[in-house]
Amino acid sequence: MKTTHILVIISLILSHASFTGYSSSIKNYQCSKCATVVRSDRIPSSSNCRAGGSHQWHNLGEFGMENYCCKKCSTVLKSKRIPSTTGCPAKGSHQWSHLGHVGNITYQCRKCGVTLHNERIPSTTGCPQGGSHQWSKLTH
Repeated sequence: MKTTHILVIISLILSHASFTGYSSSIKNYQCSKCATVVRSDRIPSSSNCRAGGSHQWHNLGEFGMENYCCKKCSTVLKSKRIPSTTGCPAKGSHQWSHLGHVGNITYQCRKCGVTLHNERIPSTTGCPQGGSHQWSKLTH
């Protein structure tokens, strides 16, 4: 294959990744004051926190295809690996539980109300209401 063909193919792949919104540099940010979670390739604006004053953003790590839930503040993230423990809105450090791989089936815990999309029934560990999650399947 000629070099120009390879460059055209690479260009098409990169433009498709850009068009679909895929970026390996997207990170999960959370404000430790108001608990808002934002996915962005840069630190979000600190102005106008609903808890008053400025947001206090914490980089929790790279967006990915694994579901995690903090058993202290109930935050659910899609992350590449276990998120950072810094900046839990419930004070102190996050306590993350790995719930499984992101999928198309919607589940909700009957105890804490956490809702997520997983490929199979999520792990029951680390329910913010104490003990184990009690998952209900909402979609097929």
